[in-house]
Amino acid sequence: MISLLREVRHSFCVFAAYLRIGFRSIAYNTGDFSVGIVTIVFENALSLVLLSFVYMRVDRVAGWPIHDLLFLYAFNSLGVSLWSFFFINTITLPYYLRNGEFDRFLVRPLAPLAQILLDGLDEDSIGDIVVSVALLSITVPHTSISKSRLVLIAPLLICSCLIYAGMSILLSSLNFAFQSNANYANITMRLSSYGNYPLRIFPVGLRVVFTAVFPIGLASSVPFHILNLVSMKTAILWTAGLLAIAVAYFFMTMAIWNRLLRRYASVGS
Repeated sequence: MISLLREVRHSFCVFAAYLRIGFRSIAYNTGDFSVGIVTIVFENALSLVLLSFVYMRVDRVAGWPIHDLLFLYAFNSLGVSLWSFFFINTITLPYYLRNGEFDRFLVRPLAPLAQILLDGLDEDSIGDIVVSVALLSITVPHTSISKSRLVLIAPLLICSCLIYAGMSILLSSLNFAFQSNANYANITMRLSSYGNYPLRIFPVGLRVVFTAVFPIGLASSVPFHILNLVSMKTAILWTAGLLAIAVAYFFMTMAIWNRLLRRYASVGS
């Protein structure tokens, strides 16, 4: 038990150290960072304007009011942005493999996947986070979500972030399975766009895929339904259950990744 606690403490300290390095790197390039943030905020604002024109022509989509759809869009975008900010390097595995840089992760006293996850932050995602938080704040008053449920948004966003991180880890493990340098994990970005829409609009087959294999529905639609539950106690229990599923999915994909890592052949072999 003591050794386990020491290992957890060591992992936390390493994680904190990597985060400090990442934030210092962002602060060092303040000029480029500011320009990038402004550009991304502008791009997101333009996308929202175009999206609003589409939604203004219809009252409901699959029974969902427009403000609920906008909330779903903002929530999903925020979950994706948090994943991108902390775990974007999960989609850069092909780059490490092509350039022979992956081998350096294998000779360090830390799990290769952990090093990839912590190998820098995506500062461009901050612009996405700003826009998503702003849209979330604007749409919440127009939905049926009560103020008492707002405290659940943070843990539900953690669920969303972990689910998308797990998806990218699972897809990146295909590089080891097929021994290729294809950008499989980049599919996560494309799949995440389906989270902007209610799960019920998809055919039954896709609903199963978006729940069990690539659980996009658990990252967006399900959190929205939890926030709209009448009983606060039931909403808390559902949130705890979803968090447990997200954590389990995240660690399961990590286990698959580490299992398939055994098939990796070093560039020097």
